[in-house]
Amino acid sequence: MVDGKRTFLLAGEDWVANKFVAILLDSTVLKQDSTYRFSNYYTSANSARYWNDSNVTFYTKLPYYTGELHVKHFDPKKYIVSGTFWFDAYDSVSSKVVKIRDGRFDVQF
Repeated sequence: MVDGKRTFLLAGEDWVANKFVAILLDSTVLKQDSTYRFSNYYTSANSARYWNDSNVTFYTKLPYYTGELHVKHFDPKKYIVSGTFWFDAYDSVSSKVVKIRDGRFDVQF
């Protein structure tokens, strides 16, 4: 933690379909009812990635492929955070786009 800011990493996998999502908010002060916008994966602290069953990596990239994470509930005393997310991810090799929608999380940290 630096100046009250922390790194928040959210990761999840669909074991059946072999697909994986990772979201990173770096140097961020999480707050309830706050929205954090993703930008370029390689140049920004706030970003998202998606891997498919062929192990191809898709990532957020401005100006067209972005997304958001919304913190609905944050309890630093009980170490609980929950919310929703969405993002568009881009594969620079194939130029394909994956649209991740209606993501939600409820985790202890």
